[in-house]
Amino acid sequence: LIMEKKGTSLFVGNLDPRVTEYIILQLFQDFGKISEVDYKWVAKGPTKGEPRGYCFVVYEKQEDALKARSALDGKMVMGRPLAVKPAHDEKDKGDAQSSSLASPLAPPALGHQFLYRAKNKDNRSGG
Repeated sequence: LIMEKKGTSLFVGNLDPRVTEYIILQLFQDFGKISEVDYKWVAKGPTKGEPRGYCFVVYEKQEDALKARSALDGKMVMGRPLAVKPAHDEKDKGDAQSSSLASPLAPPALGHQFLYRAKNKDNRSGG
């Protein structure tokens, strides 16, 4: 994925498997010039070659990415609402709510699941 300028790359998730790169281009091209669409496919295993359900769309201008995000986030496409967000590596550009929750000191989500399971196990053994 090419990161040309800050704020130009969008994560597009919750894609129905029938959504193709062509459909993504049709949806996103009205908002500005797209420099890249990085459509993700399963690389190995029994579902190799099937869509992973997300992609990245990179615009040449940040304002075009912002327009696309506000217009398309939540839009129903083939029965599913699109999830259109800034791409991951723009940590300092999040809104106040998400940046306050995403602390670099917070344990990873897996840690929370592990703690939760451990508590449940203790409760079962305790009676």
